[in-house]
Amino acid sequence: MKRILTVLIIWTVLAAGFSSGAAAQAFATSSIYLSKEAAVGQRIDYTFLIKNNDQREHNYSFQILNLQKEYISSLDYKSFSETNFSLTAGNSKKIDLKLKIPENSKIDHLSFRAVLKKEGNIIKSLPLNIKINKDYQLTIADYPPDLNLISGENQSFSVTVGNIGTETLKNIKLKFELPKKWLIENIKPKQMDLKAGEKGSFNVNIFVPLSQAAANKEISVIAYNQHSQTKILIGSITVKKNPNYFLVILILLIIMIMGTIYYFRRFGRR
Repeated sequence: MKRILTVLIIWTVLAAGFSSGAAAQAFATSSIYLSKEAAVGQRIDYTFLIKNNDQREHNYSFQILNLQKEYISSLDYKSFSETNFSLTAGNSKKIDLKLKIPENSKIDHLSFRAVLKKEGNIIKSLPLNIKINKDYQLTIADYPPDLNLISGENQSFSVTVGNIGTETLKNIKLKFELPKKWLIENIKPKQMDLKAGEKGSFNVNIFVPLSQAAANKEISVIAYNQHSQTKILIGSITVKKNPNYFLVILILLIIMIMGTIYYFRRFGRR
């Protein structure tokens, strides 16, 4: 599932051969990283590697500006306020910015800045641009709002996906995030193609292990292809304990007791 665009930006702060002040800074970064194109539902990961190549320790701060929070998956230190840190000579620091283009994005272009300061002075203000491609848009149009499952049994439900873009989406598949030991035993069809405006349904067969206690659970379903991805949380799942589970336990207990009685009657105590 190739849905993550990874961007590496290296900022190396140099001092040797330069005078003090803003002119004393150089940055190793390529313009190819400044502008990217992403589809709706796609994730974009930026990694900023900041290295101090000066001969002494410096105090730095890093900040993301003009970026709407609904596009953020996570940012190191979980904040858009300035992140302050110090770097000794020759050391570096990595800061990760993870973005997600939401399905309902109303804009076609995303522009923001990554700002690096040294000793309180701006030494780099890097513009970053993302063009949002809405030609390929996949959505989960229908899914069960709630499920009642019984442990130890196979059960089926359907998930309907739709192509709300302008181009044909090929090789659409489903992927599930499940509680531990749960299994998706079958999905029919395995994949499908949808033209613009079309919908299609997958039939899903799920197995809940017999050991699963009665509980309320959550699962997530992801519909994806090479151009687009969408995710829905099915959060209202009631698992009931299979009544046969207790019968099996009782039978095993009776067998154990009868086996113990038989052993002592036949062999007695020694």
